[in-house]
Amino acid sequence: MKFTSRQDIARYYDRVTARAEDLAPHLRRARDPFEESDIEDVASLLAGGVETVFAPLAAHQRTAYSALQALGPELLVCERTTRNAVDRPLWLCDAFVGAGERYVRVGAYFRGDSIAEAGARSVYWFRYAALPPPIAEAYYSTIAGLEVMDRLPGDPLQSRVLPAMIHVWLRADQVGSAVPPKTMKAGLSAVADPDAVPRPDGLVWKSFACVLDSREKEAQGTEGDLLFVQERSATQRVFHVHDGDFASIRLVQDPVHLYDQYVAWVFAGGVGRFDFCAHSRPA
Repeated sequence: MKFTSRQDIARYYDRVTARAEDLAPHLRRARDPFEESDIEDVASLLAGGVETVFAPLAAHQRTAYSALQALGPELLVCERTTRNAVDRPLWLCDAFVGAGERYVRVGAYFRGDSIAEAGARSVYWFRYAALPPPIAEAYYSTIAGLEVMDRLPGDPLQSRVLPAMIHVWLRADQVGSAVPPKTMKAGLSAVADPDAVPRPDGLVWKSFACVLDSREKEAQGTEGDLLFVQERSATQRVFHVHDGDFASIRLVQDPVHLYDQYVAWVFAGGVGRFDFCAHSRPA
């Protein structure tokens, strides 16, 4: 598995900060330096540090947390400024956790909108509530998700390998474009919770969101494992699609254990292919 390295980060970004006291004033205010609009609150991540930010992971995903700690991780906040064709500044800011050759991107919420702070007032609460509580708290209470990027920059419309950024939970047709739409829609509709709050458009299959796409960033085929939840369903079931087979959707038997083992495997380097099928059965 390919990761972003410390060298990659230093080469791509103009400014890399590892200490909260060294952050630029606009980051401490969570404001864009050019547009004067709100930005994701990366300053709070850095101020909290690895132990505070990942305390929910330590509480609910001990194997994964141990694998992260084994890296001797640091948190970084990184900025890059370029100019477009009409000489207007283009500013980018990302946060990472890791060490050496193995860093992953960390998603931040807007200030005051994390699940830990806002609870049910958060705009993402309906997604958070669709997951089993230990998974939701471990990966989405203080952070907005994680991502492995094999090269920079990242794709803001994609979140791969680790528990997906909560604002980039894609629909099945967005991650399974190589699958016949009829097969995909029928498969998801067949496992849907009949008591889930219906979507305004009545499209049951669109109520499913991909919460983990194990394929690396550039992979476009069907080979790989996808995990889905049904938003606004109280069942909090996690479904597994192996190698694009939406005709044979599987049910994850112990999602909390699967996440713990899989995320630990990724943090440890992700050699070979993780066996999701060992953790699921036909739905």
